[in-house]
Amino acid sequence: KEEAKIDWSKTAQEIERIIRAFDPWPGTWTTIDDKRMKIYPPTTIKNAGEINSKPGEIVKIDDRFGVMTGNGILILSSLQLEGKKEMSSQDFLRGYPDTVGKILD
Repeated sequence: KEEAKIDWSKTAQEIERIIRAFDPWPGTWTTIDDKRMKIYPPTTIKNAGEINSKPGEIVKIDDRFGVMTGNGILILSSLQLEGKKEMSSQDFLRGYPDTVGKILD
């Protein structure tokens, strides 16, 4: 299961492939505020452009949950915070707007 923990310093393409490879079991995950967050496919890759953020930093892209990687931004479709139900990234941002700018471990 430790292999399924996301290393945000990898490229967006590498992470996207890992997410697909580990779905449905064991599932990929990361942590935010010491809580485990499961990441579900599909995901979208976007060029970082002029965004200067650190790998693992949460960014908001067109009302969607994006994470800066070592090269590019990975836009997540759905995720599940520990103890919660699976939800779309848009719903997550509506419920947890203060997560933008936080760094995922």
